[in-house]
Amino acid sequence: MKQGFASAIVAAVLISCSSASSTDLNDVHNSIEERYSEIGHIAASDFLTLSRADVVLFDVREKQEYDVSHIPGAVWVNPSISPKEFLEQYGDQIAGKDMVFYCSVGERSSRLAGSVHSSGDGQQEIYNLEKGIFGWHNEKRELISAGEATDLVHPYNETWGQLVERQNKISYK
Repeated sequence: MKQGFASAIVAAVLISCSSASSTDLNDVHNSIEERYSEIGHIAASDFLTLSRADVVLFDVREKQEYDVSHIPGAVWVNPSISPKEFLEQYGDQIAGKDMVFYCSVGERSSRLAGSVHSSGDGQQEIYNLEKGIFGWHNEKRELISAGEATDLVHPYNETWGQLVERQNKISYK
């Protein structure tokens, strides 16, 4: 799915609501889950119960977004990577492990997770983190930047950024 179409979905959701809230993010997530039904979608609370030794967490955002903040332990992956390149580059890291992908709200991560799922051997669980880093941030969960704790999050752009509840914690740098 093209970025423009995904942004149009978010814009339509936001226009239909008087102000951005977690309900808006729920609507966006429901749309993503419907369109990417071939992969699992895991809530942050359920993700936190998984053994980190058995899971690799992938951040599927632009490097600038990752540098502002990311979930501890996340491995940055270029959102434009092909499934073949992904499996070549990360094959050793994911061998025998499940994978959880996230981005801002779940669009880019679901796209990559779905592609990897289609290209993989089916031996691993592949999940998209529900509501992405925005949901994680809205729930005031731990984020880091350069190894230090932070409460900032990159909004991707003004449209998507409306889904961040604490607008004063948005940063492009």
